[in-house]
Amino acid sequence: MSRLHSVCAVSASALLAVTTGCSGGPGGPAPADLVLLSGVVHTMDIDLPSATAVAVADGRIVAVGSDEDVQPFVGAETVIEDLAGGAVIPGMVDAHTHLVWGGEDLQIIDLTTASSMDELLAAVAAYSEAKPDVEWVQGAGWAAPTFEGQMDKSLLDSVVPDRPVCLTSGDGHSVWVNSAALAAAGITASTADPVGGLILHDENGEPTGVLRETAAELVFELIPPFSDEENDQGLVEALELAHSHGITTVIDANFGWDVMATYLRADQAGTLNMRVHGALEVLPGLDFHQVNAIAAQRDDITSELVILDAVKFYLDGVIESGTAFLVEPYENGTNSPPLFSAAQLDMQFAAVEQAGLQIHAHAIGDGAIRQGLDAIERLNERSSAGARADLRPLFAHIELIHPIDLPRFAELGVYADFQPLWSYPDPYITDLTIPVIGDDRAAWLYPIGEMAASGATIVAGSDWNVSDINPFVAMEVAITRQDPDNPGEVLSEGQRVDIDTIMAAYTRDGARAVFGEDDIGTISVGKYADLVVLAADPWTIDAADLSDLEVESTWVAGRAVWRAE
Repeated sequence: MSRLHSVCAVSASALLAVTTGCSGGPGGPAPADLVLLSGVVHTMDIDLPSATAVAVADGRIVAVGSDEDVQPFVGAETVIEDLAGGAVIPGMVDAHTHLVWGGEDLQIIDLTTASSMDELLAAVAAYSEAKPDVEWVQGAGWAAPTFEGQMDKSLLDSVVPDRPVCLTSGDGHSVWVNSAALAAAGITASTADPVGGLILHDENGEPTGVLRETAAELVFELIPPFSDEENDQGLVEALELAHSHGITTVIDANFGWDVMATYLRADQAGTLNMRVHGALEVLPGLDFHQVNAIAAQRDDITSELVILDAVKFYLDGVIESGTAFLVEPYENGTNSPPLFSAAQLDMQFAAVEQAGLQIHAHAIGDGAIRQGLDAIERLNERSSAGARADLRPLFAHIELIHPIDLPRFAELGVYADFQPLWSYPDPYITDLTIPVIGDDRAAWLYPIGEMAASGATIVAGSDWNVSDINPFVAMEVAITRQDPDNPGEVLSEGQRVDIDTIMAAYTRDGARAVFGEDDIGTISVGKYADLVVLAADPWTIDAADLSDLEVESTWVAGRAVWRAE
């Protein structure tokens, strides 16, 4: 008898034979709504790693096995999809992204491809001319390595002199504004830097128009928010983009009340076809009542697709702007302080645990990572009278990890939420990071390979709209540690991982990151039929071709939400 996982066989052990007697008809199982046949199914389930066919009923998987195995589930009304040898993987989890923000960026100036100042200014001028009624001219995506040191408000004034302009960097940690925007915000030569932010000045002491970290809020608070209609349309476009790359579940890493409202409207309208887990930010210097407010909001949400279950902490900034907190100072002798004190983290982390929420921490520098790990260690010691609770805290980005802290992720149960696309020697690394941290510490950048070897749980996210949302581009970089467009120099060859490790990060382990392992993450009986059909098999193509791998169809709970045609 063939090996089969089916709902007819409910034992939690294993590879079970086809049986009869399922409810739904004498002599056989109830007919499936959907059957996928003749594929190369990578289930990511260690009990049954591969199959050729999947049967689905009521949105969940009822059988996994060979084509012959699932034939008993074919009825008169069953939809049959012949995969013709196509590869299938579980729907992927993007463990750190911003779909609503990305949807907003789809409606403003896209500066991600601007490779020169002339190109950037031309794009701003064209947008300004095309939209004369827009109060603020906005754009996003400029690359810091390309434009650092060139930016001055006068350049933007030359193309848009009469309206405020605000252009957000690709990493989301800096903005460049014109004179009208500075005037609107009341920023002058004498304006003090806000806590956690920097206002850049020229040699005469005048603000250049570049604002870093929290200084950007001086401008952001003045920009009229996108309308509900604009956000709703942006989310529709963002969802389509995510599905086109096989993503079926996301962690929105900075929910915000307006972001959450956009998701809920989409759910009510029936346009949300994505599982969304949200993290709402807690600000430094405030007490634990903000965590209680998040928990109260969580309890008011009744959606099955929108789940507010995490609290976001920014433990530091980014290395490129010198706002990341390091164990040892930068090469110029400076350092950036942590955004939370140890006492504040202890109070807030305890409140998060007591509220039954999850910790989602932005931690870039090795100092911030160590501070966060120390706080988790103290929390574990206090939790449940010393017994470590299953908290599954996520530390996102984790760019620079001190070697002595790396094994602590596994020891403390902290999930390593990497953005694998960043782990190659691009200009952010070569021009802005290595020069300020030195060659010795550069060996510690994005140590995905060592983290995997340590036994820690690795998950992966895009941080879109900061960087490309396509998981396959990120997988290629995780395996090669090279530029996917121009392979050459390698960033720490020893930190490479294999396809099994990085695919697990996006599927099986990504599901665990949202406490969803009973419902998603593997192609297993009883789980939602979140499936991705691919044009080629990620296990058999060259790693350098992963970035070109195309999705043919994406399915959420057995419903096709995207097809290539």
